[in-house]
Amino acid sequence: MQSTTSSLRILIVDDEMDIANSLKRFIIKSGFDAISFTDPLLALEHFTLLHNRYSVIITDLRMPGMSGLEFTNKIRKINPSVRLFFD
Repeated sequence: MQSTTSSLRILIVDDEMDIANSLKRFIIKSGFDAISFTDPLLALEHFTLLHNRYSVIITDLRMPGMSGLEFTNKIRKINPSVRLFFD
């Protein structure tokens, strides 16, 4: 039987590379699969292609190019069941 933690995938979006990488390392050390992006437009493109892969998204509120609220509104249109958290 597959572990619950290993099947949970988390997408992290934060324009500050240090924060994105720190969150990713912490999540991976906690036994989850994670990928991080510093560009919300690239993250949205990635999520659009693999939207069924992710259960949770952690995003910054203030980012250049697209705010966290804008980003999450677009995410909700693609997959309304994904859980969203703001850092």
